[in-house]
Amino acid sequence: MTLNPSLVRVAGPVAAAFLAAVSFGACGAGVAGASNVDVPAAVNVSPRVVSTLPGGVVPFVATVTGLASQAVTWALTDAAGGTVDATGKYTAGSTLGTYSIVATSVADPTKSGTATATVTSLKTDILPADRATVWNPGLNAVGGIPARTAVYKTIAPSGGDDTGTIQAALDSCPPNQVVALAAGTFHISGDGLSITRSNVTLRGAGPASTKLVKSAGTNYPVIIIGTRWYTWTQQTAFTTDAVKETNSVTLARDPGLVVGELVHVDETYDPTLIYYNPLQQNGDYQGWGEGRKGPQAASRPIGQAMEVASISGNVVTFTTNFHTNFRTSHGAHLARISDGASVVQPVKWSGIEDLYVSNGEGGDGGGNVRYFATEYCWARNIESDRSTGASFAFDGTFRCELRDSYLHSTLDPNPGGAGYGIVVDTYAADNLVENNISWNFNKVIAMRSSGGGNVIGYNYMEDGYGAGYPTIVEVGLNASHMAGSHYELFEGNQAFNFDSDSYWGTQIYVTVFRNHFTTLRRSLPGVQVALVDSNNRRGIGLTVNQWWYSFIGNVIGYPNGYLQSPPNGHGYPATFSPQPQGTVFRYEWLGGAFGSDASPAYTPIWQLGYDGSNWYTTQDALVQARTLRDGNYDFFTNSVRWHGIGGTGAGTTPSPLPTIPNSLYLTAKPAFFGTNPWPWVDPLGTTKVATLPARARFDSMP
Repeated sequence: MTLNPSLVRVAGPVAAAFLAAVSFGACGAGVAGASNVDVPAAVNVSPRVVSTLPGGVVPFVATVTGLASQAVTWALTDAAGGTVDATGKYTAGSTLGTYSIVATSVADPTKSGTATATVTSLKTDILPADRATVWNPGLNAVGGIPARTAVYKTIAPSGGDDTGTIQAALDSCPPNQVVALAAGTFHISGDGLSITRSNVTLRGAGPASTKLVKSAGTNYPVIIIGTRWYTWTQQTAFTTDAVKETNSVTLARDPGLVVGELVHVDETYDPTLIYYNPLQQNGDYQGWGEGRKGPQAASRPIGQAMEVASISGNVVTFTTNFHTNFRTSHGAHLARISDGASVVQPVKWSGIEDLYVSNGEGGDGGGNVRYFATEYCWARNIESDRSTGASFAFDGTFRCELRDSYLHSTLDPNPGGAGYGIVVDTYAADNLVENNISWNFNKVIAMRSSGGGNVIGYNYMEDGYGAGYPTIVEVGLNASHMAGSHYELFEGNQAFNFDSDSYWGTQIYVTVFRNHFTTLRRSLPGVQVALVDSNNRRGIGLTVNQWWYSFIGNVIGYPNGYLQSPPNGHGYPATFSPQPQGTVFRYEWLGGAFGSDASPAYTPIWQLGYDGSNWYTTQDALVQARTLRDGNYDFFTNSVRWHGIGGTGAGTTPSPLPTIPNSLYLTAKPAFFGTNPWPWVDPLGTTKVATLPARARFDSMP
């Protein structure tokens, strides 16, 4: 069904983007190493949030998991909202308002899913369809993290090496049960702990009570889930193009795929999409996926992790849509996951909860906690401290989740992979990173050739720095540090800036929505050197050749009292308060000297198209021309600017004014906001920034 984009605008899931109705209930059947997969019974409706004009038509699709039948009945909770037919096709009525569309399982009427539709007379095309995808990440799409209560074994610390005891319990734990760790300090050694089986939960008594501390010198993480250093095998060519927002493709042959299998799809390098830095990428690290070393033409920087839903002849259908096109003209193919000898099936529905980990090692590929090519796995309420490598990483994963956690304090705050906070690597797709703290790292987050559909939502990220360059402001929130990341969503976060990194290649189609960028690091006690933001301080930047970014509804800078003492609820020390903003800030940099090189020195709110490697003073005009900036407020001009795509200067306020949805992936206020207002970033409201729970949690710590 083709929709008129002037009549319907989907907030998050775009009008033409709908998940196919496929059965997750049989995903474990016949899959080696993935039997007894615990799939919760649930009904999920896609798209989850839409806005439409009166008379607009939106087809909804229900996905039923964990039940034998996909059949649902459809209902509209308020007849004033219009009608919904037996297929899920919704037709908006003439009465403005927000209405609920409910799909109820026929097999189990206690299970239902809900979407919301807002009927509005306002223009609603705030994010063009070519810049959006379906953002329905993590375990949100399948009923959430399982609430497991059956405890297989409870283990207390021995006072000696506890690795073998915990590992034996993980290896023998029955499906859908818990290995519980009592309060105390557990000593972990050697290769650390490895969860290679599905349906296992490792749970502590809370991160303040249960501590896993690894001994130094082994070059391994504390916890691994999945197959470390997996590789690719049985690459099979597409014979038709994979089209964005569809979920089927024809292969040259069926290599033996099974339902529920995790695969990676990718294509070869296209210089009209991705830029490689000729000073750095001449046969070395061209993306973080297949073909990363070797001839540039054979590299595959853009890829996506996907789950097989069905196979019919040579046609494979997936449980999610392609986030971008994968073209036969660029050698598009499917690759199976291997342990180096044979195909391996993914670990599914395993997770870690309520514990503290520290002293993991290994640099790139190591750190404290790392998930390799897993599906539906999670980490919740963990504290990760003193890592050498990623504090937490998703590598090649699908629909996994990191939430409600505190990651901090690398031992090596320098470039090179040893000092990173949250990492999303190697085509990892449709993962959720939500309500976390990432503090005191070189890179507070890195997304290296990530696979699209990932959501970085409502996190607090602070004090990114290099120990050898404390006066140069590091990249804060970003989707970069390797070529190929695409169609990622950053929503509701707070960080000292948003920027990018062209040093190892560029990223495309990234959306930055309702975040707060303060322009200033805090340099809190615990960082290894005092931080002074005197070089390359900015609010939002993009380095050269970064294309098709969209910035909507963000707030940049800080209100009066935000940095002063008393801290007015925000907790910045007065000693790091800068000069009044009007004397040191400019709205945007359009070329020429800037920052410490300018006379007088100034901080740009917007710094688009600059060269972060060679510090050229000529702006890359194509970056500016392809960037969308709408509905963003800054505390320098105290105004909301509407630039559209490529605009500069004062901007032109459109009429009618486009609506800014509450969210691009949530249907309602998330529970962790409690009584705090949501959306907490409101560029059009009286209060521009309210309380971010992750920030409040951090500020309440000793």
